[in-house]
Amino acid sequence: MSVRELKLEPSVTLRVGSVVLTERQLQVIQAVHEEGSQNRAARKLGMSTPVLNRYLSQIEAKVGARLVQATPRGTRLNEEGERIALE
Repeated sequence: MSVRELKLEPSVTLRVGSVVLTERQLQVIQAVHEEGSQNRAARKLGMSTPVLNRYLSQIEAKVGARLVQATPRGTRLNEEGERIALE
């Protein structure tokens, strides 16, 4: 592979305490924040709702705190989730 064929893409991570969230995990949090619904967030990211839910569970386990709250109108981020989404 020549140097011209290499394609470098920037990668984003966020450190929450001693935990590092990946770019995809950050996209999941951001999508839930923007869409206010796990179904719409999953659609936006091109994944099923169960997969998005699995991501959220993994992120919450990694961070050690709940990040989402179910409401009658959908899902919203709690204070900790908002803080991460707005970083």
